[in-house]
Amino acid sequence: MLRVIENQKFDYLIFDSLMGWGGTILAEKLGIPAVCSIASFAFVDPLGAGEGMNEKEMDTNTKELYEATMKITRELAQEFQVSIPAMEEIPAHAGRLKLVYSSRYFQPQAEKLDSSFIFTGPSIIPRQDAPTFSFELLRERYPQTVYIAMGTILNKNLDFYQLCFEAFGDLPVNVVLSSGRYTDMEPLADRIPPNFIVMPYIAQLDMLQHTDVFITHAGMNSTSEALYYNVPLVMIPLTSDQPLVANRVQELGAGITLNKHNLSTTDLREALAEVLSKTLYKQQAYLIGESLRQAGGYKRAAEMIMNHFAKV
Repeated sequence: MLRVIENQKFDYLIFDSLMGWGGTILAEKLGIPAVCSIASFAFVDPLGAGEGMNEKEMDTNTKELYEATMKITRELAQEFQVSIPAMEEIPAHAGRLKLVYSSRYFQPQAEKLDSSFIFTGPSIIPRQDAPTFSFELLRERYPQTVYIAMGTILNKNLDFYQLCFEAFGDLPVNVVLSSGRYTDMEPLADRIPPNFIVMPYIAQLDMLQHTDVFITHAGMNSTSEALYYNVPLVMIPLTSDQPLVANRVQELGAGITLNKHNLSTTDLREALAEVLSKTLYKQQAYLIGESLRQAGGYKRAAEMIMNHFAKV
């Protein structure tokens, strides 16, 4: 990055939180303030912080990882002539401002985050490349609609789709399944129940506005979009930050989390029946959704950055 922008001048730097200490190095070498962009929940306690662990207490594998990390850290610090951070500082959210695309209400342990964390909510931007969908058709069939979309990891899992067919195929609800553009559904073509509508791709923001329950992998984007439109969830987290997101939604009463390792038709059916039948889930989804809508979105994020650095 330093080679690419050599001899150029900038007022401030915006870097993704996954760059960790790398963003701090760039800002320090350029001599400009930094803004950390956080696409999921903010770390309240960064890796290694507050654990009170010293090298003598570490097991062999942890000690080796610690030593390897600090070796690279020392080499980078020497190469770029910057100070060596402590282990817990490497993944920590640095920067004069930290933009979090959520709300303080939805963020776990938000009371521990100071005023440098700016919660702007998700950026809700309609997609123009989706095929048309007749939403009027849904209400003509059944009064309630369930939407299933599992991101890009589980969307090729035909066993999961078969499980959904078995769990929901005889229920008096519309089930709209977005299978993914690159998923071959031909092996299941003759098993799709009559109450299912299966399409490779659906305009998710439009679909969510006609959805009563969303079955999802609990990715931050999909979860935020659903809650933005007050849709409660049945969540099957798979990896990354998804278990954390699902746990927070369940903690706030806006959905139910299922275990991907022992998923059954009974689990799916009972979870869906619970969320569909109890208005509390919808009410709690509305509370989170209202906090996201009030956060201001990308316009407030831009305004906060511009206003802050105009005063510097």
